[in-house]
Amino acid sequence: MQAPNQITRTLFAYLSTVAGLPTTYYVDSTAAPTDDHLRAYILPADSFSEGIAFDAATQQSGILQINIFVKAGAGANIQSGDYAQLLLDAFIRGTELSGIEFNRIPQIRNAVADNGFLMASFSAEYTIIG
Repeated sequence: MQAPNQITRTLFAYLSTVAGLPTTYYVDSTAAPTDDHLRAYILPADSFSEGIAFDAATQQSGILQINIFVKAGAGANIQSGDYAQLLLDAFIRGTELSGIEFNRIPQIRNAVADNGFLMASFSAEYTIIG
């Protein structure tokens, strides 16, 4: 089982390799960006049983959540820069990283207005393997 800090490092290191994304801010950032950006969070893995038998296998899954912020303006939409598509392509079902697998199709929620930005939430469920 990987430690939560190792999972965070693995996921955020991979995210930084995705070309074409705007600046990414993490949970401890106090920056007040004025242009397109991402905010990334890890919802830690939780254990659950894969069956009802007392000896059923246990699996650990968590969620990588990324909020996509696009500066609001005439004609602006959340697809600006294709950030949503870049994330969908980077975290497709079956993507494996060091001890982590994305085994579900990522989801993007509808955009909402947020302090001068349009914000859409991207989430990808991961499972700890190995």
